[in-house]
Amino acid sequence: MKEYSASLRNRTQAVFEPNRASRGWSRKVRRNLAGLFGIVVLAAIVVVLLLAPLLRLPDPLAQDLTASLEPPRTPGHLLGTDQFGRDLLSRLIWGGRISIAVGIIASLVAIGVGLPVALISGYMGGRLDSFIMRTTDIMLAFPYILLALVIVGISGPGLLNALLAVAIANIPFFVRMIRSIVLTISHQPFVEATVAVGATTVYVLRKAILPSLTPYLVVAFTTDVGWLVLETSGLSFLGLGAQPPLPEWGAMLAEARPYLVIAPHVAVIPGLAIFLLVVSLNLTGDLLQDVLDVEL
Repeated sequence: MKEYSASLRNRTQAVFEPNRASRGWSRKVRRNLAGLFGIVVLAAIVVVLLLAPLLRLPDPLAQDLTASLEPPRTPGHLLGTDQFGRDLLSRLIWGGRISIAVGIIASLVAIGVGLPVALISGYMGGRLDSFIMRTTDIMLAFPYILLALVIVGISGPGLLNALLAVAIANIPFFVRMIRSIVLTISHQPFVEATVAVGATTVYVLRKAILPSLTPYLVVAFTTDVGWLVLETSGLSFLGLGAQPPLPEWGAMLAEARPYLVIAPHVAVIPGLAIFLLVVSLNLTGDLLQDVLDVEL
């Protein structure tokens, strides 16, 4: 009778455990109002950017000097025009597609290079780990924006070079973060059990350690995209990233500097867009961190 009761209790717990987990997640989501706001804003931005080809927007490169620096709510130009009479709403949406695409690709490149290096460094240890960490320390000794400026200065200005520069500058951060997590996970009982049964190093890294890193990578990726958008926009603002007339938010800010007094909307609109995107990504990352129980 006792064995039957214990079996029934285990089956009941197994049935209701997923529901308990889902209730725990929903409770954490409801408590994090800032994270909910971030997700809503981010979702709205992404939907608008994805629907850009379906929207009847003017050509973002088409100039009309007779309608330059028109204020917002001008008929035919909801957000006004820039100094060349180009529609700001169209440039903002198409520029957003470029900015967020660059952030996502640069973050994927940084993770794609930093992840295998950190896995090998943290799990193998020894002289290889020391060499990788000392190299990482040298790269971290430079401010990220200075390192990106050096890379762009060597390779030349351009959006692709700016993307590679910010990606390379962020590789050391991923290497150090992921390595520290690997050092902790590699001593867990399930990893030691996998090693004890004779699994190869590649199998241990791929089947035991890498799945445990997924929540950390999701949170880090979400937050990092925002920072890389900010860094790329900064390089474009300095004239080292996207080049005119490409509608990229940082380049739009750079072009708007001379008109900040007479037509502030030309600079405020792309600046506000960068602010909302970066803040929403960071708030979303904080919410994911709470839901996935990740400590970074």
